[in-house]
Amino acid sequence: KGVEVSYQQTFDFLPGFLSGLGTQMTYTYVDAGDFNNSNLGAEQSPFAGGLPLAGVSKHTVNAVVFFEKGPISARAAYNWRSDFLQTPRDVIFPFSPIYGESTGQLDGAIFFSVTENLKLGVQGVNLLDEVTQTSQVIDFSGTRVTRSSFRNDRRFTFLARFDF
Repeated sequence: KGVEVSYQQTFDFLPGFLSGLGTQMTYTYVDAGDFNNSNLGAEQSPFAGGLPLAGVSKHTVNAVVFFEKGPISARAAYNWRSDFLQTPRDVIFPFSPIYGESTGQLDGAIFFSVTENLKLGVQGVNLLDEVTQTSQVIDFSGTRVTRSSFRNDRRFTFLARFDF
């Protein structure tokens, strides 16, 4: 069970150039409740009892600012999720549940319409150079320690879009 609250608005009441601004915001809360990983297989971790359902974050936030006016189209999106169970049993260090720690990422894009059939633009991913971390459970009390960190670097893609 859970709830999702969403808001979207274009600010077309603003004067001139600013009338192309808009926003989209979403908050999601998920309570997986009685769903857990305790009975999913013979090779299950002894720590698995009471672990949450894998892959489900309790909290997720998405915030977008966009601009659409004339030949310009731009968008910046920040996505964040709270920690979540990745797997109830690690394959490298057997029997340790692995969690993905809370993380967020900012992406963006800007396009310019050269003609009715041609758009040029650039997209950026992970603009804040966010590091993703995982942790593992090391005892029956649920103590978690850092397991790994991943830096996916900022990435930019230059694009040409053709309509024909």
